[in-house]
Amino acid sequence: MSKEIRMKLEYGLLISCKKNFESAAASELSFAFTNNFEISKSNFKIKRLGISGLVNAKLNDEIDVIKLIHDIKSLENDKVFFVHCLKFKPLQYIVDSNIDDIAKCVENLIPFEGTYRISVNRRHTSITSKEIITKIANVVPNKVNLENYDFNIVIEIVAELTGISLLKPNDIYTTKKAFESIGDNKDTNWFL
Repeated sequence: MSKEIRMKLEYGLLISCKKNFESAAASELSFAFTNNFEISKSNFKIKRLGISGLVNAKLNDEIDVIKLIHDIKSLENDKVFFVHCLKFKPLQYIVDSNIDDIAKCVENLIPFEGTYRISVNRRHTSITSKEIITKIANVVPNKVNLENYDFNIVIEIVAELTGISLLKPNDIYTTKKAFESIGDNKDTNWFL
């Protein structure tokens, strides 16, 4: 009998780790939440998504995911804190994985001032990045700047649900351990 794996994204964080280290990454993050940030266990749930190398930290809606990313960064000001978690992305909004719902959510983020870029990661979906980018570009009147953008519209599709965030360039965090592993090659994606 085959066990069905649900790939259900929820508000919070999308975390990448090395393949098959999802449980270790979840334990590491749970420790940080309870001991370093004093977030009670009733306000978060860390779960596997059924995709090797990814976990989702579901957070209480009252927790500001952008502030939490910056708090996570502060743990590594002087030393490596995270060994298994490699990259943290906030998920501010969750919608069904269809182009119209994604575009409507992004449209509701407007107005924001400044330039933007769109980053799309697709997992277990037939929707193409080009379809998403074209649809979003039609609803966002701001100028595009792929290199020196003010905001990054991040689209994370995981099967039937999509996480969407409007982020400044420093609102995604790649850990020191990840950079130690790649040396000077800063272009490594770490599955995100």
